[in-house]
Amino acid sequence: MNALRDTLFRMAIPRLAGTTGEADVREYLCAELEQLGLPVEREAFTFSRFNVDVLSRLGIVATAMLLVWNGTLYARGSSWLILPTLLTISVMVAITQWHRYFDRFLRVGTLLRSENIIARLPTCNPQQATRNTLLILMAHYDSKSSSLPIWPRMLMVLATLILTGFLCAVFLIIGVLRWFGFDNFSSLWSWLCAIDVVLLLALLFNRTGNRSPGAFDNACGVAAVLETARRLKESPPMNVDVWCVFTGAEEFGLCGAVAFLERHSLDKQQTYLLNLDTPFTPKGAIYYNRSFGLPAQKTSASLNHYLLAAAEKVGVTVKPFHLPLGVAADHVPFVRHGYHAACLVAPTLLIHSPHDAPERVPLEALEQVVQICVGVARELENATHDT
Repeated sequence: MNALRDTLFRMAIPRLAGTTGEADVREYLCAELEQLGLPVEREAFTFSRFNVDVLSRLGIVATAMLLVWNGTLYARGSSWLILPTLLTISVMVAITQWHRYFDRFLRVGTLLRSENIIARLPTCNPQQATRNTLLILMAHYDSKSSSLPIWPRMLMVLATLILTGFLCAVFLIIGVLRWFGFDNFSSLWSWLCAIDVVLLLALLFNRTGNRSPGAFDNACGVAAVLETARRLKESPPMNVDVWCVFTGAEEFGLCGAVAFLERHSLDKQQTYLLNLDTPFTPKGAIYYNRSFGLPAQKTSASLNHYLLAAAEKVGVTVKPFHLPLGVAADHVPFVRHGYHAACLVAPTLLIHSPHDAPERVPLEALEQVVQICVGVARELENATHDT
């Protein structure tokens, strides 16, 4: 508990990517890993804020403009209402999920610099190293704050998603009816369309800042991975190599995870990635990400099986959680690229705010997360032994 508490309080400072806070935390992590006797690899990468600051806002503006087009054609009684409705659906699907084509925009515009930190635990049987299972424990070490608090922002996002989806369904039906000569009009749909546009445009006023200590998001994840490394180094699993990877610039579009994938070509069948990102709530409830996006894409069934088995052995209940639209974490690009990837991530309203402080973190839950991570390595060890 003392080691976890020390790491948590040392980490929990504002550390937006590219700031001195991020650099200080990075040096602290490297020093801790070296003190453990683990060789540290520092992989520098460049990134831009284009995906977050420009591309996502263009998507919001495009959706708002399409809704205005929808409302105009609806008010005019035009059957061409179907066209902007289909375009609206396409844009909404595109901007509410992380896509592999986002990689192309990672370095568009002004470039910033960050680093991924990698520590590889010694393998138990180097003779079989090429055939060993690889377990990557990942956590991002940067933080951010938002000018709009998380709860009204999430309510606005959910409201726009529901309203847009509902209006698209209504406008499609009305457009089809108009093609067959049936005409109708209700001012209700026009008012709902106007409300939807206002809510979308209000999201543009959200700004990224550097006022969050980021205890839950994600000093907890970093502390858990660091402590897991300490315990596994004392008794490494057989036939399982363990890498601890601390990524930078996650809050600017998963940049560290994407940079890691660019640099490392790994065996997708033998590689398992467990990401820790706000792994529990302030009340200590631990969640795992079973699926994300719409249509829902599932995370690794096999790794989730090992995760739940490990949790059961230490007497911990881990609940499933669907990452809502527009939210992503470092495991998502790995899932998209075909890896066995899973994540411990929990819903909490404290993140991205000055209230995300270390004093609020239940250390018992943090200890349980460490036990689960160690247990996952043992479950993989047993699986390789059985085969």
